[in-house]
Amino acid sequence: EKVQAMEYLSLFARLIRQNLRASTESKVALDVEISMLENYLELERMRFGNSFNYKIDLDKNIDPQELVIPPLIIQPYVENAIIHGMRQKKGDGLIEIKFTTAKDLLIISIEDNGEGIPQSSAKRIGKSLGMSITQKRLSYLSSQSGNTHSLKTTSDENGTNITISIKPLIR
Repeated sequence: EKVQAMEYLSLFARLIRQNLRASTESKVALDVEISMLENYLELERMRFGNSFNYKIDLDKNIDPQELVIPPLIIQPYVENAIIHGMRQKKGDGLIEIKFTTAKDLLIISIEDNGEGIPQSSAKRIGKSLGMSITQKRLSYLSSQSGNTHSLKTTSDENGTNITISIKPLIR
């Protein structure tokens, strides 16, 4: 499986470079964030034996090169969807990430068709390190810039949806 290993390593190296670059910035263009998500999702899909697919939808009214957002705010929620939502899936898993706008907000929806978050696990999952750090970063950025954000989670036996609303900046 030399070809697959080389492809995996190439994607991994690209993702590491993108993450290192983004981690030094206070904001990145939405197209950069989407590229990092695509690389991350493809790596995880390969790692989990193609047991899930993913889809990224960008509203036609959004120019991803013009909108800028804080980097690395979406990936922890996507990671959670993969680890917790896709763990029982055998080839029919799906993660959808949608970018839309409402008024002056960018709405980011991360939806999976996993088993949902059992009530017994909801408190433990809510304390995920990546998600906790991201929530603190968003709160800090809001206090510094006056930029509002919100985070909403819904979950049932048909899957989980995380919706992040944030006011993007325009280049």
